[in-house]
Amino acid sequence: MIKIKSQRSDAVMRSRSVVLGHVNEKIAPLLPNFPYFYKDLVFLWKGVDYLVLDGLSKGNLNKIVFLEIKTGTSTLNRNEQMIRDCVHQKRVSYEIWKN
Repeated sequence: MIKIKSQRSDAVMRSRSVVLGHVNEKIAPLLPNFPYFYKDLVFLWKGVDYLVLDGLSKGNLNKIVFLEIKTGTSTLNRNEQMIRDCVHQKRVSYEIWKN
């Protein structure tokens, strides 16, 4: 019985952390110390939280950033690590698809 209570408590804590992480991903761009202008953000959510088109809203694109937001001691999961590695290795392209 004690083991079940402990497991349930642990599950609740992990669930809270996940929910707080999702909330933080949404509000982080509104915080005063956030490094990018919120109009330059495109929310992606899966694998990468935001695509930052730094300066585009002012007509001067400086750089493109794949931005992942983490809180506390959270770390990149396996998929996020693969995305990071792919970008660092410059295995990125721009494509146009016409239907």
